[in-house]
Amino acid sequence: MVDPTLVEAIDITEGLKPGGTIIINSDRRPEDFPFHGKFKVRTINATEIAVKYRLGSMAAPIVNTAIAGAVVKVLAWPSSSPWPRHPGRHRYQARDNVKAAQEAYEKA
Repeated sequence: MVDPTLVEAIDITEGLKPGGTIIINSDRRPEDFPFHGKFKVRTINATEIAVKYRLGSMAAPIVNTAIAGAVVKVLAWPSSSPWPRHPGRHRYQARDNVKAAQEAYEKA
């Protein structure tokens, strides 16, 4: 997973085999990136998903759950496998994390 600011700052493809997959946290289309074609590019607006499910704050959204959902999709794990349920005192936060991961999976 690549932060969109790194795309301009460093060579994020260094060491990646041709045909390898790059996941970018961006609202842009995969075709908008210069290495699309040589590499598989997937974009997911993990920031928007994190804000939607109140993961972190508006100023500092926590995107790792959405990223995990996108990674699961890219790795081709079956979508039919059940998402985990986390009962307990933090069940609302866990439910929002699961929803965020599912949405990212579907959009990746």
